[in-house]
Amino acid sequence: MTVIVDAAPLVALGDANDPYFPRIDRLLKTVDGTLVIPAPVTAEQGGAFTILPADS
Repeated sequence: MTVIVDAAPLVALGDANDPYFPRIDRLLKTVDGTLVIPAPVTAEQGGAFTILPADS
């Protein structure tokens, strides 16, 4: 099965304190198939995941 992943689950996965993190993590680990992230979703995520230097 192919699963199309929208922006909200990716945001939840980016923050272990997000209330949806455990549910999304479990769900995506059980998918037996391909996960697809459409290009517009990756553009939405552009500002959501920022890598900060270790000293910040």
